[in-house]
Amino acid sequence: MAIIDDTKIADDKQQETILKGIQPRRQKMFAAFKACRFIGIMLLILSAGMFAVTFIENFKKITGKPAFRWAVLILALAGLFSLFMMLMIRILFLRKAPFDDWVFEIAQKRLGTEVIFYDGKRIYISYDRGGKEVDKREFVTEMSDKSVHYSYFYKDTDIDQGYIIVECKERAPIPEMASFSPEDDKYWNIIPMGLTINNNTQKIAPVGWYLNDQNMNPDLKETIPSTSMLIAGGTGCYAENTPILMYDTLVH
Repeated sequence: MAIIDDTKIADDKQQETILKGIQPRRQKMFAAFKACRFIGIMLLILSAGMFAVTFIENFKKITGKPAFRWAVLILALAGLFSLFMMLMIRILFLRKAPFDDWVFEIAQKRLGTEVIFYDGKRIYISYDRGGKEVDKREFVTEMSDKSVHYSYFYKDTDIDQGYIIVECKERAPIPEMASFSPEDDKYWNIIPMGLTINNNTQKIAPVGWYLNDQNMNPDLKETIPSTSMLIAGGTGCYAENTPILMYDTLVH
């Protein structure tokens, strides 16, 4: 997939850069990071080599001069400075959003992805523009369902640049028990139900059954008011390994 510099991803306005795999979104900063790393390592190796030469008697005439020793010190300091700049670039510009590396493999099969860019909070997944919008949203939902460590939230689609924007969060541990207190029951038309993930705050938040929209509680996950509700599954009132009795409709 060809990415042009208008997105601040490619390195050069005059040419297209074909990138594959998982890449930092700030490609210029990534290039500066690699340059600082290479220069820093080379300078430290050079300064170490020059320092080692000072122990060879045949080179004492050269290595014994103050200028040579200053040169060793300056090269070592320059190397350390380059590595320091490398570290600062990584911290400030190349922080990686929390996401699973296997996302790329699944995106290749589902969306025709060739490259995933990342910044500190989001990933930008390239996709085949011939696909359906629902496929991209279902893909993000599938990622969250499969992931043990992270949650993924669909944010937007940039069809001009050909990628979907997904926000990544470390998965919040779901409490084993949702406690209830009289203070939680603020409005007559909202029945507290438990805890879930609030898609707006992307954190664990209480959820309630809205009988109508007469009163709204901003602390709760937003749900559609309804006069009826279906609850599926067990009640959790049985002890561990206790068989749950089922009603036999054939017995009258």
